[in-house]
Amino acid sequence: MNKRQQKKQFKKALDVLNDVELYESDYESEGVLYILIEDDEHHREILKEFCGLLGINKNKFIAACSLDVEDDYFDLVNIWLFIKEPKGYTTYHSPSDGFKLNRYDERNE
Repeated sequence: MNKRQQKKQFKKALDVLNDVELYESDYESEGVLYILIEDDEHHREILKEFCGLLGINKNKFIAACSLDVEDDYFDLVNIWLFIKEPKGYTTYHSPSDGFKLNRYDERNE
């Protein structure tokens, strides 16, 4: 898969993930603290589709999202442990926009 196709596939996966209903999230200057969604069948199906699009082991991903959280929720902050962003891009999250893929310049990092 070439770079353009990887980016398109990654954006498609993030669009799927953005179909979840955000329960609560918190951020600080260093990054995201947590992104909570309810643990229900609809959200599980969305997470499975997201994993399928990116070739992520869905059982490991769902288990990681369930760690250190109440039984009724998933914490999507662990997404960054599983994804491999297209070169030159990084993934951000905000309560208003959800997950977004943005270009960055490595020379400024």
